[in-house]
Amino acid sequence: MKKIKFIIFLFLVTFATTFLTTSDLDHKAQEMVMMVEEDSLRREIMKFAEKNRKEPINARYDKVWRNVPGYDGYAVDIEKSYELMSDYGEFDENKIIYKPLKPNVSLADLDYAPIYRGNEHKDMVTIIVNVAWGEEYLEDMLTIFDQNNVKVNFFLEGRWARKNVDYLFKIHKEGHLIGNHSYSHPDFRHLSKNQLDQEINKTNDFIERITYETPKYLGPPSGAYNNVTVQAAGEHNMYTVLWTVDTVDWKKPMPEVIKSRVLNKVHPGAIILMHPTKNTVLALDEIIKGIKEKGLEISTLEDLLSSERVGAIHE
Repeated sequence: MKKIKFIIFLFLVTFATTFLTTSDLDHKAQEMVMMVEEDSLRREIMKFAEKNRKEPINARYDKVWRNVPGYDGYAVDIEKSYELMSDYGEFDENKIIYKPLKPNVSLADLDYAPIYRGNEHKDMVTIIVNVAWGEEYLEDMLTIFDQNNVKVNFFLEGRWARKNVDYLFKIHKEGHLIGNHSYSHPDFRHLSKNQLDQEINKTNDFIERITYETPKYLGPPSGAYNNVTVQAAGEHNMYTVLWTVDTVDWKKPMPEVIKSRVLNKVHPGAIILMHPTKNTVLALDEIIKGIKEKGLEISTLEDLLSSERVGAIHE
């Protein structure tokens, strides 16, 4: 009887050992298959990443355009892409996740110099409306910008802003960027450093009192500036901004002329100058639509001069 029990015991031990060993082997085999599949997926993502990388462009000083902002590059985020695809077990380009590559040199790293344009690789433009008069046309301009879902920049003369606080408040409330267009519209080239400081401070202080924001951008009247101007602006933590596309609308050309001046010359990174005039208002809606038809976004200086890419990061 003891012999029979012993044989049964040996049988059970052998069976259990065999069962466990087989299970372990199956488990290990599954792990190996998964590792091979994971390695294959990771290799495919890495291979794709090598061919789909865009290096960032540094901000630079240009002899013609002076300070030009940089532009982000991009690269595949291998780990995040792998994590997303691993649940499906196969490569899918639509599940690729990208990460931005920031330039090593930004606008803030450059010496003081004026800015005429955004980066030439950025499919975005901005509009600057210089305001020292023409308030009777501002309501229509603001309505057209709103109807087209466009935010722009209004550079205000300080004296004008004091007399038109309601418009200053409305422009800011509707999400447009407000810049400094001097206080009394002098020729900056003929001012001393102390006089420039006064022109900048008086306008900045008043705008800040109403909007709780200090302007970051200075637009010299008539585009007249010198090194003292740029230095003074820089010491106030401001950028001196000019333009590449001029409507010359203050001379009161016909609406079609204003429109053609913009649409024939607009380019990626363009800064477009205009004023509140009757004919500018008549041309404005078609100008906006024409710019968008060219595949260019319209936004504020803050967006144009940032290094962030337009649209999808991997475009």
